Amino acid sequence: MGARQSSFLRAARSAPVGDALSTRLLCELLLLVLRCFSSRWLPPVPERQDTQLASSCTRRAPPTSPTCWHPPSGTPSSSPTPRRGRSASSRPSDASHVQSAVLCGRGHGVRVRVRSGGHDYEGLSYRSVRPSEVLAVVDLGANLRAVRVNRFESTAWVDSGAPIGELYYAIDKNDSRLAVPAGDFGRNGTLEEALLSRTAGQSSAGKIKSDYVRRAIPKAAWEEIFSWFTKDGAGFMMLEPHGGFMGSVPAAATPYPHRHGVLYVIQYIAFWQQGGDGTAATTWIGGLYDLMEQHVSKNPRRAYVNFRDLDIGQNDGTPESGDSRR
Repeated sequence: MGARQSSFLRAARSAPVGDALSTRLLCELLLLVLRCFSSRWLPPVPERQDTQLASSCTRRAPPTSPTCWHPPSGTPSSSPTPRRGRSASSRPSDASHVQSAVLCGRGHGVRVRVRSGGHDYEGLSYRSVRPSEVLAVVDLGANLRAVRVNRFESTAWVDSGAPIGELYYAIDKNDSRLAVPAGDFGRNGTLEEALLSRTAGQSSAGKIKSDYVRRAIPKAAWEEIFSWFTKDGAGFMMLEPHGGFMGSVPAAATPYPHRHGVLYVIQYIAFWQQGGDGTAATTWIGGLYDLMEQHVSKNPRRAYVNFRDLDIGQNDGTPESGDSRR
């Protein structure tokens, strides 16, 4: 649940657990996991690098906050595909554990993905598009699920893993006169499952793109836009308004400063049945996206970065990859 969905919910920090000895043991467990799975999925890691990683994990992790690493679920026969590959996952119970995992990964070439309640267009929240990339996942939803309600300010601080039922229960237990609409925090049901897991059993595939709108779109333009929804392969459009309470929050107060001057975000969504080629749907969304160029942000045309639209480009660490996105 990010700041974009709700302006009054904030990420909370759970109480630290564990001790320094547990931290060292868990770091050794991480090395064991990486060694066990490297022969099948990952390039070999030199012994010296293993030693450095253990030392770094122990040194960087706060003495009272271990980071727990686990192998991916399933048996070796269900090893990750290039679209879903990973080597290990961390299930932190405190915000400091996340910091430790990121610092260790950055120092030793392990790509860290953060899995939370949201999702992106390409499923990059816990997979890599590069099969040879060493990858670890920090699962914020496993243990970070505390809910703290301040009935005097009518606000709540909610951890990433807390489901809507636990939020309801905490609010009612604290003050039965308070409530929150479930629609503000919807999990999107099967749509989210398709976007997050990319499982083969899903009945449909999809394509999504987005835009920022900074100036009101004229009524005449909307009439032309609406005509696209009668075309073959038509999907639908989502408008996410900004401003309001969100506009009153200083840009420096949240990790989402891009809202300045934005009226709303548009998402263009098209689906087709699994097994189909998706030509009509992708043609439709591509044509509508081209039509909208004159009505959305310009020079450059902007999009919310955490949607991770790979059509815009990918950063492979070279200056040329940055030029392609400008």
